[in-house]
Amino acid sequence: MLRWRLLMSAILIPAFVAIFVADHRAGADGRILWVVAMLLAARSGWELGDLMRKGGWSVQPAPLSLACTLGVAAFWGPRFVPHPSVQLSGSGALVLQCAGTGLLASSVLLAASFAHRCIRFVAPAGHLQGLCAEALGLLYVVGGIGLTAQLRWLPTAELGYVALGSLVVAVKCGDIFAYTFGRLFGKRKMAPHLSPGKTWAGFVGALVGGGVGACVWFGTIPSVFGEDVVVRPWPVAFGYGIVLAAVGLMGDLAESLIKREVEQKDASELLPGFGGLLDLLDSVLYSGPIILIWWLWWPLVLPR
Repeated sequence: MLRWRLLMSAILIPAFVAIFVADHRAGADGRILWVVAMLLAARSGWELGDLMRKGGWSVQPAPLSLACTLGVAAFWGPRFVPHPSVQLSGSGALVLQCAGTGLLASSVLLAASFAHRCIRFVAPAGHLQGLCAEALGLLYVVGGIGLTAQLRWLPTAELGYVALGSLVVAVKCGDIFAYTFGRLFGKRKMAPHLSPGKTWAGFVGALVGGGVGACVWFGTIPSVFGEDVVVRPWPVAFGYGIVLAAVGLMGDLAESLIKREVEQKDASELLPGFGGLLDLLDSVLYSGPIILIWWLWWPLVLPR
């Protein structure tokens, strides 16, 4: 299993780095990231819908997958078709406009599902349960992917992927340190009924790894962008990494809760060694929106 995880990581990480580089070179509107985000939403929505269906909930994977795809696509609306009446002041304002557009679209999609179930209603048949499940799917997948993608434009479009890269690096370093600490020192289970493999030693390792990963990431930023940026001191970066690792670990547990409720080990068998796409993105879906708030209010890198 470990060998498969290492092999998949060796394939996936360079692939995503290549996508990020290509998107950065393609222009400030993030058109390549848009396509990738929609593909991730389509697959994640399908996996979540399939999990719920297997748990006996009144949800169909295909409609939820389509709704998630449309919801994520809407986040790029203000970038592709800017509204002339809106006066924007900086990258942060456009990020907020895109976030609002995407979440508004999700509300419209949920209203459409509500209307569809009203038209189909003949007798009680789990419609309310299914509607709540669809609302969870839209908020979890669309909100997670759409809001996380907005990190691509923070602190500015010219410094694209500084924030999004910090999320990936800190979370994945936290995962590596958690696994190492857990194997070496792990005795006390953290959540034995929810995720038996997690230990308190692994939790400490995740915090250390997240902090170290963030320090390394922000330490390399000046060498990439030269003297055009100001980076906050390393203790701030270390604290940022700790927060990211802790929230990312909670995202892992959140997805475990969904799988345990429907009595499934993995979201799917898409990725050997990992499970489904949701099993790979669980930390990002949970932590991305939270870290977006951090970058909007207190960015760790600023242009001079």
